[in-house]
Amino acid sequence: MRRLRGIGVGTAILIAVVGFFAWEIYDKGWVLFFTLLVNGLTLGSVYALIALGYTMVYGILKLLNFAHGDVYMIGAFIGFGVLTALGGSLAPEINVWLLIALMFAVSMLGSGGLGVVIDRFA
Repeated sequence: MRRLRGIGVGTAILIAVVGFFAWEIYDKGWVLFFTLLVNGLTLGSVYALIALGYTMVYGILKLLNFAHGDVYMIGAFIGFGVLTALGGSLAPEINVWLLIALMFAVSMLGSGGLGVVIDRFA
């Protein structure tokens, strides 16, 4: 591997990224850091959830089932439909915590039903 004045290229990139984030935190404050941290953890959790589903299906069936991502997407659209039907995110007609619980429950039931239909007919 090519060395950059005694340190590795990966180490130089890591130092540059840490320096960039340190400057951004100094420039814009800690709000940006925590916003990026929460966004990164949320997106990483979604990726991990989808990857875990693929891993479990492949581990059991020894066959990749690419319908897994489609079922996940349909669940997201069902949750968004429930949110829209109950007033949207800016002016919900019911309590926010009840709305979130209802969104999750209806999207889980819809995704589970779609999974049963896919297993039954495919």
